[in-house]
Amino acid sequence: MDVTIQAMILELLAELQERLKLSVIMITHDLGVIAQMSHRVAVMYAGKIVEVGLAEDIFERPVHPYTQGLLRATPRPDEVTERMIAIEGVPPNLISPPPGCAFASRCEQAGESCGLSPSLTVYEENRMVSCWCASKKQGA
Repeated sequence: MDVTIQAMILELLAELQERLKLSVIMITHDLGVIAQMSHRVAVMYAGKIVEVGLAEDIFERPVHPYTQGLLRATPRPDEVTERMIAIEGVPPNLISPPPGCAFASRCEQAGESCGLSPSLTVYEENRMVSCWCASKKQGA
């Protein structure tokens, strides 16, 4: 949809949410929409939630390496760059997923423990992450 129609729909959703005291679940790849509309965010990779938290925390201090890469790869209108930043590698085959962390083959921080599947665990108040590396950093 074009930007004008998108803005009208988002404005309507916000009005309905406020007036009717509704919760709204949005599923999108558009991080601008998420930043504008969301209080809480769940980031998914390969069909699983890898990070959950308040939108402000996710955008200002991403914890999971995929969330960090996703935000680095998002074009910003206030920055001019010659090349877009990409997350290296390719997504896993979800028909035959790899053992352990699905992001490990693309992760700069991956280590031995990433051969085991991490659980979504509390990282800090109002924040959860599914990453062995993030858990190590928090404990340090």
